[in-house]
Amino acid sequence: MGSILGAYWVIGARTLLISPFVKTRSIIQTCEIVNSKGHRTKAIQLHDGSVRGDSSFVKNTVYRILRNRIYIGEIGNKGEWYPGEHEPIISMDLWAKAHGTFDVHAQLRSRSSKQRNNPSFLKGMLVGPDGLAMTTSSTRKNGQQFRYYVTGTSQKQGAKNSPLTPLSARTVEQEIRKRLASPELLFKVWQQTGWQPR
Repeated sequence: MGSILGAYWVIGARTLLISPFVKTRSIIQTCEIVNSKGHRTKAIQLHDGSVRGDSSFVKNTVYRILRNRIYIGEIGNKGEWYPGEHEPIISMDLWAKAHGTFDVHAQLRSRSSKQRNNPSFLKGMLVGPDGLAMTTSSTRKNGQQFRYYVTGTSQKQGAKNSPLTPLSARTVEQEIRKRLASPELLFKVWQQTGWQPR
């Protein structure tokens, strides 16, 4: 029963999350739309008195909600879903449109993974001003792919909320390679470590 109530806390779930997602086909843009309207996640008081939730919507939160079959009148048990006693609050047509988008995105991600010959080797090694590890993103224009390093905030809440604009992966990687190949840099590292050959 608790899980059902947890799913029903958003009375306008259809207009709050699923409809914007079907329209934009983007979880990040859905987060931006919902957060711009002042909506926040449900506040849950824990046994120790602290409160979990009551925060802006981020990618993982929206993803979990959009995949929750409780909205279409089902109930889960040990990984299986069964018809529930509660009425669905999302039509199967709208649900199918949302999950059709998930399926398309999964196919594109799989295709992109197979075609990727030069992975961004700095992924996870760079840290943005938000203190989070930077990850990669890419766009395609006129048949050419452009790669970028973006902040963790950008990935979770959208580029509008990022403290740093996307960085050209090619430019950053070339600069790093150039610096690593510098004899002066290697000499400084040798001086700082105090390493001596045996």
